[in-house]
Amino acid sequence: MKKKHYSKDLILEKAIILARNVGFTRLTMRELAKSIGCSVMPIYSTFDSKEMLIEEIYNKVVRELISVDGYFNRNNEVLRHGIKSPEFYRDMRDYNPSSVDVELLYSDTISLMQAEDKLKNFDEQTCSSIHFDISVYITGIVERQLNKRQHFDNYEHFCITTLHKFTETLILGYREAVKL
Repeated sequence: MKKKHYSKDLILEKAIILARNVGFTRLTMRELAKSIGCSVMPIYSTFDSKEMLIEEIYNKVVRELISVDGYFNRNNEVLRHGIKSPEFYRDMRDYNPSSVDVELLYSDTISLMQAEDKLKNFDEQTCSSIHFDISVYITGIVERQLNKRQHFDNYEHFCITTLHKFTETLILGYREAVKL
């Protein structure tokens, strides 16, 4: 009988799917093994611990999000993921892996913002403030989803449209503040 091979990519993809459904806290190696159809042995052969697995999940999801072109498109994706998996969004937001270069992510975000026509005339400090405000807004929408579980037609579309309107209003406000 041929021994099955469970690749790191397969385990990681299944772990991401499971984590999106249950979050990091309720993610267990046993449940992951069950979703793959194996014992925990192949998982522990690939990842020494749950923490190591979570760090890999975090890094892969961040890489996927930073590959999205455009600051506004990236925010849309973050919001979409948050609406669909609010526990996972919260866990991603709160997780602080040692392997992530926060300064690099920050400078990438500011560069992406300054490449947008609507934001290119703002300095780094203003872009940083705008990004903070938008992040807080997105987090508020996701936290509401955690507490109320909205279920109406086109909820995702409603949230994305609202994010666009909030962003436009925020940019107008910052433009006026810069004039003062």
